[in-house]
Amino acid sequence: MVTGNAGAPGRQAVDGIRVVVGLQLHLGHHGRSRSTIYPAGVSADRERSTESGIPLKPVYRAQDAPPERPAPGTFPYTRGVRPDGYRERPWTMRQYAGFSSAEETNSRFRLLLDRGQTGLSVAFDLPTQLGLDSDHPLARGEVGRTGVAIDSIADMR
Repeated sequence: MVTGNAGAPGRQAVDGIRVVVGLQLHLGHHGRSRSTIYPAGVSADRERSTESGIPLKPVYRAQDAPPERPAPGTFPYTRGVRPDGYRERPWTMRQYAGFSSAEETNSRFRLLLDRGQTGLSVAFDLPTQLGLDSDHPLARGEVGRTGVAIDSIADMR
């Protein structure tokens, strides 16, 4: 129950609790709140688009889908990149690793492969991710801390 002004413009007290007036929280599926709060008077169904300018509908239904969907494993890969899904080839379990130097990482990867690992992903240190060489002043103190430092193609060999 609204009991009156709570002292600030645009606010009212509801059963002794101050609330902002003029905002509507729209509820989504099963009454769970969506992360967006719309100003009063703005509909959740307003026209929207992607950052690329592609218009978006508020709700997509079966009749919005193309009449004939492409087969799995064919462009545009909306049904997966493999024709048989993962029935013939299971998901790859990958080891994500990287150590201070390229030599140490190479040694670790060889050990993992010898023990049956089938997929490897390299963890690069922060300077490498930022495109900095290990001797750059901004890389000081960060080289090799969170992964492997790669400065040239020779480090990858």
